[in-house]
Amino acid sequence: MDRLQTILRQEDAAALEGFIVNELYQRIDPVSEACGRLMEVQLDVAEAEYLLGTQEYARMRVAFIVIMAVALIFGILLPWNRPPRAWKS
Repeated sequence: MDRLQTILRQEDAAALEGFIVNELYQRIDPVSEACGRLMEVQLDVAEAEYLLGTQEYARMRVAFIVIMAVALIFGILLPWNRPPRAWKS
């Protein structure tokens, strides 16, 4: 960093370009590669979580439809199965 500060103080464009090409990119590349790998892992995990979520949604949707159908059937049939006294107030 001292070298960079010196180059910036001297306003030496050629030295700055050489510093960027020869030193800065070499230091940044490993970090960029690690960030790229991390991003790939995060995307893989996000995809897996998304797939699990859509599967869970499908299961819950089917369960809800079944429960509502059973409740509807009971709601329709229950009054017809009462003894005649239950019909009188």
